[in-house]
Amino acid sequence: MKLILVLLMVMSMWRFVPVHLANEYLQCTEYSYVTVKNGESLWVIAEKYVSNGKDIRELIAAIHQLNELDSNGNLVPGQILKIPVLASL
Repeated sequence: MKLILVLLMVMSMWRFVPVHLANEYLQCTEYSYVTVKNGESLWVIAEKYVSNGKDIRELIAAIHQLNELDSNGNLVPGQILKIPVLASL
């Protein structure tokens, strides 16, 4: 019973972990810079930079946060985006 109670407490506390600690892309120190082309979306851009085996949604969230995009993630042709790049081993 105590084990179940402890597990429930740990699971409920997980939601308080800051997103930036769970997203590796937000801890990067290496970046690429991309100029947005007409018709490009965050998804299209992120597909070019996502690391193998990583969830593209984490990269999109990091790009969104690093570039302080509006809630819809609207892009404008000519806009320059900072793209986090995970260091390759």
